Amino acid sequence: MKGMDVYCSVFPTAFGWCGVAAGEKGLKRFILPCISKGQVTSLVSGPSRETKGILNEAQKMVRDYFQGKKVSFDLPIDRSDFSPFQDRVYGVARIIPYGAVKTYGEIAEAIGTPGAYRAVGSALGRNPLPLFIPCHRVIRGDGEMGGFSGPGGIGMKARLLRLEGVIIYPKTGQTFYGGRVCLITS
Repeated sequence: MKGMDVYCSVFPTAFGWCGVAAGEKGLKRFILPCISKGQVTSLVSGPSRETKGILNEAQKMVRDYFQGKKVSFDLPIDRSDFSPFQDRVYGVARIIPYGAVKTYGEIAEAIGTPGAYRAVGSALGRNPLPLFIPCHRVIRGDGEMGGFSGPGGIGMKARLLRLEGVIIYPKTGQTFYGGRVCLITS
């Protein structure tokens, strides 16, 4: 980020405090809801800026989303810090529709690296822009939730999917969207 100003904003939502950071090329970082403003402030860096432009748009989208509205997180993203592999993974994840899921293996196949589902999971675990790059919509091939590195862990992932209308069954083997099975193991 040499020579580039990055601005951030911390704001309340129906789920808790969130943070967003953006630079000249687009969004750089988003922090999922935390309990306190201080938690979020420690995770986003950059001077605060009045909520204008992209920061304002991001806040509105996030607030609407957490109020249960269907939102398309289509703001520009600064991809300059992504590796080529991450860029491909995030590009596929970004187009998973609201209320739908894909598996780590499906993403690996879509980017031309079949069998690289673990690498896909690792890339998604480093996703700096959850919701805008909806990694919560990616599950394991066996229908289990898989991991989630954002605040709140797997519980937050399940909460986000429920908010989008994805039905999650605790180890019952029943199906939801697209005939997939999604299981909670804890």
